[in-house]
Amino acid sequence: MTKPQTGERWTFHLAQMILAIKKIETYIQGLTREAFLDDPRTIDAVIRNLEIIGEATHHIPNKIRKVHNTIPWESLRHMRNFLAHEYFDVDPQIVWETVAKDLQRIKVSLKKLEDDL
Repeated sequence: MTKPQTGERWTFHLAQMILAIKKIETYIQGLTREAFLDDPRTIDAVIRNLEIIGEATHHIPNKIRKVHNTIPWESLRHMRNFLAHEYFDVDPQIVWETVAKDLQRIKVSLKKLEDDL
């Protein structure tokens, strides 16, 4: 993959956030909560992509985050830090609830930001 130029870097990370959400959607498609909780590979794959989403928020400029404040930038960042550093305390049930409840709304907001560029 070609590295983006400095001025484009944040849009690259925005696209990576959207891609990570699409991957998560693919991983959990058709799964019930119970099936998800019984599938450690899918749990790991979802967690990895949540980490990518949270890490990418570091590259979105403050002025963009302020204008697009319906996106929970800080929550995404904090979630990434928790998943990456407190992995023994990660509750797969909370991971499921997060992706089932919040991911679609976040994706729509990120896509709107991308479309507005």
